[in-house]
Amino acid sequence: MAAEKGNQYHLAIKNPEMRQKAYNQFCEHLAKGKSIKSWYFEDGEVMCTWETMLSYIEKNPDEFASIKKEISHIKGFQHWESVCEDSASGKNKEANTASLQMIMRNKYGWDKKEDNNTNEIPEETKKILDKLISSHNNIKE
Repeated sequence: MAAEKGNQYHLAIKNPEMRQKAYNQFCEHLAKGKSIKSWYFEDGEVMCTWETMLSYIEKNPDEFASIKKEISHIKGFQHWESVCEDSASGKNKEANTASLQMIMRNKYGWDKKEDNNTNEIPEETKKILDKLISSHNNIKE
């Protein structure tokens, strides 16, 4: 019989210093513009996934500074914004516009209209993306 979801039978990281180490790595991962779902932590026998880390953050707000996670998300967003901007301005002529389009659409939902997503791309970035796509299409023609 499986344990019910949310049980406390096995805590992946019992040591507070180790949890902070994991949290720092989690934030560094997000700041690189990587997906939250591709993060994991391993240190010897100690392991956890992004789901565990989010649970720790939610259940222990005094232990994990939420501003650090938010700023990490913003840094990650800025990373991809810069890649798009460099491509649109011609600074990075090697950028793959189709890949950038997929990243911005799937990761940040830039062309979705149905929800009030906090990851929504600002209008300025949408203009850059539209310019990038337009210039790419003009080059093909």
